[in-house]
Amino acid sequence: MGTETSIENADDEKTQEIFQLEQKLEQAVQHVTKIGSIATLATRSGIARTSLNSMMESGKMRASDQNRIAQALGFVLPLIEWRDSKVDKKTPEGERRDSAARFIDFLQYGPLLTMQAENPLCPAGKFASFRIHDPGMQLNNRPSDQFVLLDEWDSDPSVVGDGIVVGLRSFDLEFELPSRPEALLADFKPRQRGPVSVEARGNAKQRYFRYTTTAPPMNKRWRPDDELARYVGAKAGDKIAVAMTASLDQSFVDFHGAEFNSNRRKKVAGHLAKLQAQGAPRVDGQVTLATQTLFIKERS
Repeated sequence: MGTETSIENADDEKTQEIFQLEQKLEQAVQHVTKIGSIATLATRSGIARTSLNSMMESGKMRASDQNRIAQALGFVLPLIEWRDSKVDKKTPEGERRDSAARFIDFLQYGPLLTMQAENPLCPAGKFASFRIHDPGMQLNNRPSDQFVLLDEWDSDPSVVGDGIVVGLRSFDLEFELPSRPEALLADFKPRQRGPVSVEARGNAKQRYFRYTTTAPPMNKRWRPDDELARYVGAKAGDKIAVAMTASLDQSFVDFHGAEFNSNRRKKVAGHLAKLQAQGAPRVDGQVTLATQTLFIKERS
C-alpha cells in the first residue's frame, strides 16, 4: 500500500471531520492490523493517548495527525475510504465510500476494482458483431467478489466477398484469461432463446461459449438481458481478451441455411480472415470475426 503519506494541499493544522472515525480506528487495531489496541496506536503514531481519545469522540482530526495515523496503519493519504470530501452529513451511510466498513475492507483487501470494457472491433459489420457488457458500477475488492458479464451479439446474412451471401449457423465466444490460477469464469447456466442455444465448453481457465441455432441462418440481435458468466479472482491490471470466432467447416451457411461446399467455405473464411488482418484462418480452423478487450482497474 506504500509508505509515503500526505494530504495534498491541506494545512497540517486544519481540522477535518472523519466519518465514523472511532469505529475505523477500533476495528483497524483489533481486527486488521497487529497493533492490537488504541493505546499502542497512539504510541506508534506519536499522538498522546488522551488527544487521540478526544479526536475519536469528536470525529475530528488535524491533517498532520491523520498523516501519522495513516503511517501507523499502513495506508496512503488522500484515501477516499478514509475521508470522502464530496459527501455531507445528509448522504446515507450505504451510499458513502468512507464508511468504517469500506475502510476496513480497503485495509484487508486493497482498493476497489472496476471493469472497463473497450469497444469491440467488428470489421465484418452486421454479418457478425458482439459486445461483452459490464452491468455498470460493479466495485469489487474481496477475493470472493465476482464481475457479472453480459453478452450481446448480432448476425445478419450479408455479402462477404465475391458477392457471396453468407449467414451463420454457429459461432464461439472465446475468453483468454490471465494466467493466475484464481482468475476464472464461473456460474455459467445453459440458455435457450428461441432457436439459439448457448453452452459452455472448455474449462474454467480456457472457457469458450458455443452459440448454435436450429434454424439457420442467424438473423436477430441478442440483447444483454441476462448474464453469460462471472469473472472471479480479479486483480488490478487483469486483461481479458474476448474473440468471436466461427468454424471453417461448421459455421457458414447460405441465405437459406444450406451448407456451402468446401471451395466456397474457404473463400468466405479467407475474406473474413483478411478483414481481421489474419491473412488466413487459424490452424484450428477457426476464423476470427470480432474482438474485444476487458480490463480490471483500480477505481479512480
